[in-house]
Amino acid sequence: MCNNPVDALAENLITFLPMMLKKVIKLDTVYIKNLPHTVPVKILPLNQLMVLGIINEEGGLPISILCKKLTISSPQMTIVIDKLVGLNLVYRVHNKKDRRTININITEKGKEYCLEIIEIAKENLKNKLINLSSEDLLVLLNSIEVTKNILKKLE
Repeated sequence: MCNNPVDALAENLITFLPMMLKKVIKLDTVYIKNLPHTVPVKILPLNQLMVLGIINEEGGLPISILCKKLTISSPQMTIVIDKLVGLNLVYRVHNKKDRRTININITEKGKEYCLEIIEIAKENLKNKLINLSSEDLLVLLNSIEVTKNILKKLE
């Protein structure tokens, strides 16, 4: 156990993200309900989802920047990008200023996939949150708002 609040907070924050991924946001193969028939959506591995999410959010980025943002080695990132290219979710483009640099951009299919995954994650999360009491929901909502505001100060 940590005596220092900074140590305790660092320890709790390190364990918080894996807990969120495992218990709350866990994505399995799921079905889209709003269509006339249910359609399975293949959930990509987490490293591919993270790369796709960053490119969707920030726009085209060089592979080196993606490696730094996700602390993934360049050879491993090449494998991830190859798989996403093969699925037509991203594409490579040479940088006009420096042809040695290759940017990774998202395709329209990639953007649509990101929207689907966000909706699936929200639906999964709602299905879990519905089991909480009103008091727990309010405490969680307030805690998350406070946490977000504090984390913004760390940037």
